[in-house]
Amino acid sequence: MVLPAGVLPVVVFGDSFTAGSPMSSRTWADVLARRHRWRLIDAAAGGSGFLVAGLAVPIPLRVEQVLPAHPDARLVIIAGGHNDLVVGGLPAAIGEALGAAVRLVGELAPTARIVVISTLPSAPAQTDDLVLRDVQRQTAAALGVRFLDATGWLETVDLDDVIGTDAIHPTDRGHELLADVIERGLLDLGVPLDG
Repeated sequence: MVLPAGVLPVVVFGDSFTAGSPMSSRTWADVLARRHRWRLIDAAAGGSGFLVAGLAVPIPLRVEQVLPAHPDARLVIIAGGHNDLVVGGLPAAIGEALGAAVRLVGELAPTARIVVISTLPSAPAQTDDLVLRDVQRQTAAALGVRFLDATGWLETVDLDDVIGTDAIHPTDRGHELLADVIERGLLDLGVPLDG
């Protein structure tokens, strides 16, 4: 498929923070797609992770299902891990599954820049979030891909403004804030956001 000039093909994998929830009408990925003229393929699924299926299949299997149709992806973002922690997944096992997903992306979309985003907590980061973040960072470094730490995205805000009434998922304002944090982080990593 030939895209109009300036359009960047982007595929995102993640959980409900990326897929969206009833608490919002858009996601951080939607916000960034509008800002930067992305052709966005949102392959995220609520309740999912690197080990747990949620509403679809675990992220490594989703990469295998989705990316063959998008070998022209120029940016692939992988975010998640929180749901794995919720069901008792061990950080080391989550890291192994993340590694499998990253390797698959490298095989299926060889020209894509790959960015791993840390687990995204619904409240100020707890010890489990930070342990998983460190495993995700180490996995990304071992595979030579960029890592964006967004675990602190809630540190300076009033949770009532950015987390919905379910006390878990971001509101529209929360997704705007998350988009700002991720956009700044991607730019700091030297990731081109425009086509």
